[in-house]
Amino acid sequence: MIRVSLHGIESDVNVRLLMVSALSVLCLLSTPPAMADVCQPDCQGKACGSDGCGAECGVCQSGDLCAPCLPNEGCGTKCEPWCTSYCDQVNYCGSDGCGGTCSCGPGQSCSADQCSGVCQPTCAGKECGSDLCWGSCGSCAPGVQCINGTCFVDDTCYPNCTGKTCGDDGCGGVCGTGSCPTGHVCTNGVCMACQGSCSGKQCGD
Repeated sequence: MIRVSLHGIESDVNVRLLMVSALSVLCLLSTPPAMADVCQPDCQGKACGSDGCGAECGVCQSGDLCAPCLPNEGCGTKCEPWCTSYCDQVNYCGSDGCGGTCSCGPGQSCSADQCSGVCQPTCAGKECGSDLCWGSCGSCAPGVQCINGTCFVDDTCYPNCTGKTCGDDGCGGVCGTGSCPTGHVCTNGVCMACQGSCSGKQCGD
């Protein structure tokens, strides 16, 4: 304690209390304001869909869907594996995951994403495909497609350049530019540096 005089009036002052108060004020002034957690967007391997922070990683073209059933959550006109797995759930009539809904079978009604009533299988005039009650009307031979209940041989050639940067696409076309730079050869669809060898040769390639 010390005694001080202010305007002729003497009073006792607690020096320790004054020091503690002063230090508290200094600490408050020197402490930076708390920073809010900053969301870090994550679009690694994604062509579309949410970035985890309320924005999109990309937008698909009109008519295409963004779906996790496609490689790297990409854009595509079809998402059959995903939709099929949703609608394969017996007596489920909610979202199919691709912008539509799963339907109940004949004789059933839908309420709260669940079908009620007894489903009546329907296979009249069908040799394959669904019986509309989560069963099957039959299957086609390997390599034959079931289209609208009929087994159909699809002879359309579908180009395949997966993992290939050169060479044939399997349908008369080419992958990439079809050829490799000078000094490289196309091996299994990939341009590889050419390792020349003339061992035991007098002429030729």
